[in-house]
Amino acid sequence: MKVIKWFSVTQSKNITVAIQGQAGSFHEQAVRQWYGARATIVPCVTFRDAFDAYANGAA
Repeated sequence: MKVIKWFSVTQSKNITVAIQGQAGSFHEQAVRQWYGARATIVPCVTFRDAFDAYANGAA
């Protein structure tokens, strides 16, 4: 099941990802390397904010 979920996420056309950090951070760089231009990044001040963004459907 994990493989199927991973495959569907990595193969989807667009994805929104919450990161801890701002534009130019290593977290943003990692998202860009993994998902490329199809990722919309939601920058968050703390990791808790990033998890909350996921829980609330913002990412």
